[in-house]
Amino acid sequence: MPTTTRQLLLRCFTRHRRQVLYSLFFRSFHQIGELGVPLLIGVIIDQAVSTGEIDKMLFWIGVLGADFLLLSLGWRFGGRFEFDAMQNEMHLLRCEIAAHILHDRGARAEQLPGELLSIATSDTDRAAFSLRLFGWASSGVLAIAFTSIVLLIIDVRIGLILVFGMPVCIGLLQLISPTVTRRSRTEQDIIGKVAALASDLVRGLRPLKGIGAEDRASLRYTEVSQRAKTARIHTATSIGFMFGASSLVGGLFLAIVAGVGGTAAINGDISIGQLVSIVGLVQFLSEPVTIIGEVSAEFGRARASAGRIVNVLATPRIIGLGTKVPERPEGILAVSNLTYGPLKGLSFTTGPGEVLGIVMVDAAASDALMAVLSAEVPASARSGSVRIDGLPIEDLSIAALHTRLLVSRHHIDLFEGTLRSNIAAGYGDLDAILKATAADDVARLDPMGIDQLVADRGATLSGGQRQRVALARALMVDVPTLILQDPTTAVDAITEQRIAAGIRSIRHQGSGRATIILTSSPSLLATADRVIHVLDGAVASSGSHPDLLRENHDYRKAVLR
Repeated sequence: MPTTTRQLLLRCFTRHRRQVLYSLFFRSFHQIGELGVPLLIGVIIDQAVSTGEIDKMLFWIGVLGADFLLLSLGWRFGGRFEFDAMQNEMHLLRCEIAAHILHDRGARAEQLPGELLSIATSDTDRAAFSLRLFGWASSGVLAIAFTSIVLLIIDVRIGLILVFGMPVCIGLLQLISPTVTRRSRTEQDIIGKVAALASDLVRGLRPLKGIGAEDRASLRYTEVSQRAKTARIHTATSIGFMFGASSLVGGLFLAIVAGVGGTAAINGDISIGQLVSIVGLVQFLSEPVTIIGEVSAEFGRARASAGRIVNVLATPRIIGLGTKVPERPEGILAVSNLTYGPLKGLSFTTGPGEVLGIVMVDAAASDALMAVLSAEVPASARSGSVRIDGLPIEDLSIAALHTRLLVSRHHIDLFEGTLRSNIAAGYGDLDAILKATAADDVARLDPMGIDQLVADRGATLSGGQRQRVALARALMVDVPTLILQDPTTAVDAITEQRIAAGIRSIRHQGSGRATIILTSSPSLLATADRVIHVLDGAVASSGSHPDLLRENHDYRKAVLR
């Protein structure tokens, strides 16, 4: 895994080195062909035009035609191999980012989804474009080298001017490259933020309309978009300055060489045909010089994009990697003296087949417990122990963890597709689970039933409908221990009672499976075998729901609000 921008770009070349070398091979023929055009025109002038010999004229025109065929084929096949390498690298980089983000251990990426999408698309394109830039730069260097040799043969003075002057000119152009890189990195960062903000606004369109915040959201997007426009203008300005400087250098160089060559022709040191060849060769050089300047600018942008890709690939995993597997897949969860964030010495243990209700008034404490039980919090960041079937949760392999424990959070992620594709990810009895979670009501509202279409993030469903679909999906997975966080906050009281009974009927049909429900819902807590009340991060009381209601004022206050 590359850890620096340089390593990433170098890997782009090494894993496509065959196509790159083939491209360079054919591009060298293209440059030789381009170089031959002004040389052959000079030869035609000296040996055919000035002498008036038709047979030589026809012969050299035929040679010129063959030269054009050579350069055309070189350009075609060189570009084909180059483009093939670039497109394959784009695909590999996108797959690599997707694999890193979607890894079963997760990735603690700081970027928002819209920014990650921008990196996985535009940044991968620019980073892979460095392969094509390498072809352009290589062909430019070859053109300069070939032309220098030919000019040294024709006239040593002109050749020396080219040999010593061209590197100086190219070096001066490189002084602008760091500015392009810096501005391009800033531009890409802001564009990523714009994409992330746009994604958030689309996702939160309904709540924004509900609170009348459309104008404020539009203003915020306009401000960020304006910053992106300004950054793009700054980048384009520096790139344009480099392109202009490249053209200026090429033009000045052409004027100097043309002046020296014209003087040599007047003095009789070279022929008219050679003068034409020299002028043509130097004019031909203006393109490689410009290309090298463009490559410098574009490579600066490629480096900036490669740096953003490296930052994503370097994000640490959320879940630690263990290797141990418990002997028996019972899924018994034991939390002992857990201290993390608002949790202060929390302890509890699930029994086989038990429905355990946990009442937490503090939402931060609930989220902290879910993070720990998801194995997202390393052991070094907390104290106490969390064990599954007797082994610390951080020591379990991913497969062992997933076959024993499922954590379903309050935040709901639904995917574009159908109700069936969002629910039927497990192997449970679909009809029974739909009925138990009242998700069958959602299916009946559409003529297509369970095969009705669902938009991205469940945007076509209400909050209560999304909760029921997410709960049905969780119940479809047959794991020894299921943890649910506030699964019914968006449904009405009658539906909540139905769901409470349904959860117990699905999970506890003599199977010995445990269910933990973090909730303050009386309907859900009434079906629990045991309830623990957490205050100030620790267990304050424990018992059945009716007993706690009758005996504990703090508990009664928490669940009867």
